[in-house]
Amino acid sequence: MRRRPVGAFEILQSAAVLLIGIGGAVHVTRVAGSGGDLVGISALTAGALSYAAAFAFVRRHLGRGRNFFFYSSLALVLVLTGSRLLELDGFCTITWGILAVAAAFVGGRFDRVTLRAHSAVYAVAVAVQSGLTSITVDALVGSLSHTPRDSPWAWLALIFVTLAYGTLVATRAFRTAPRLARVPRVVLALVSLSGIAAFVVLLIVAAVPESASGEMGSVAAIRSGVLAVAAVMLALARRRTGLRELGWLAALALGAGALKLLLEDLRAGGASGLFVAFAFYGAALILVPRLLRTPRAEV
Repeated sequence: MRRRPVGAFEILQSAAVLLIGIGGAVHVTRVAGSGGDLVGISALTAGALSYAAAFAFVRRHLGRGRNFFFYSSLALVLVLTGSRLLELDGFCTITWGILAVAAAFVGGRFDRVTLRAHSAVYAVAVAVQSGLTSITVDALVGSLSHTPRDSPWAWLALIFVTLAYGTLVATRAFRTAPRLARVPRVVLALVSLSGIAAFVVLLIVAAVPESASGEMGSVAAIRSGVLAVAAVMLALARRRTGLRELGWLAALALGAGALKLLLEDLRAGGASGLFVAFAFYGAALILVPRLLRTPRAEV
């Protein structure tokens, strides 16, 4: 209301309020066994008010300075905290997924780097909370204890994250801080594409009897093949679209594939599995550098 820039005292004071007020309320409700719904609803309400202050007042009167960053960041923390406290099945997945897409759209449409970053934060949060991260790690480097039918919330989270990345790509005509604007795109692309690769691995493993029965050589070959194909597809998409992060992820997939061949395939793979793995990876080593050599203008 005073239209003054937020200082270090206000920032520290707000952090103390969050820690003592909400943290203490959560502790009391859990000790009393009454649940944290009221605290969660209060935090969500405060988060919505903070977002409203950031856009309706701070942006209009104080520009994009410290106050906008402060109120929007405060809103992000409050929304994440409040959603988590409600403990409703799927509520965090749906809420954070919608917010990831919405923040990507508004941040891209109106050139807000802060909101693009919020989209990435919501995407990472929904991936971790829904179990998408654990399923991805298990499918790509773990013991394959999941199937494509497990954890429907995780696959819903993957859809939200993919939509958020597509939204940022579709609204990438930013005018300010282009390098900072690429960071949320990299995060969203990494979460989305690694989740898609994990889903493909699980589908193939479920369809191949040898791998579904626990044959690690077949599983290793499937993973190597998926990584190699992913690297080629990313390089091709990078050439067609000019999106720089896709080239980075293609190189990352090649590096991960090489490390995987050394640590998993050579140790667990049989002759046929090694042949398939090296064939796919060798083809990727030939195709990816050529596809990345003459790209479109980078964006």
